[in-house]
Amino acid sequence: AEGNQTMAAQLLGITRQTLNRHLKKKSEKSE
Repeated sequence: AEGNQTMAAQLLGITRQTLNRHLKKKSEKSE
């Protein structure tokens, strides 16, 4: 169970990083 939690945490971290990158790109284009 602990292993699955760490895997999920890593996936969430990666998705957050990618989302932040896309959001930053969109904000730059809008400006």
